[in-house]
Amino acid sequence: DKEAKRLRGLLQARCGDKNLKVVELSESGHAPLDRRVKLAELLKDSPILKKVKGRNYVDEFEYPSLEVLEQGSRNIEPIAALVSPVFCSWDAASGKRRFGLGGVPDPKDLQRPIILVGNHQLFALDLGPLV
Repeated sequence: DKEAKRLRGLLQARCGDKNLKVVELSESGHAPLDRRVKLAELLKDSPILKKVKGRNYVDEFEYPSLEVLEQGSRNIEPIAALVSPVFCSWDAASGKRRFGLGGVPDPKDLQRPIILVGNHQLFALDLGPLV
């Protein structure tokens, strides 16, 4: 009885109450697994082999409230401002770089394709707001 209590305490700390079931085998002594004990049935009845009902995340989905969405936006606004893209183009008239895409020529006017060159953030700091 002392040994069972000691082992239960150790197992309870490691496995928790939900995964622990103590079965007392009366009059079994030090060799409990003889013909009287049906180990397979004990294992089948054990909590560790019980199937846990899975969640259906699609059917259980609930839209977040406006308050939750606003709080999430407030949390990412500083990083979004830091890593938001800046578009630049070349102004053909002045020969200088300008902010925005107003200087990107229309391929129809040039009668040839144009190439757009881009860059990305170092360490993918812009990935959080995108997700």
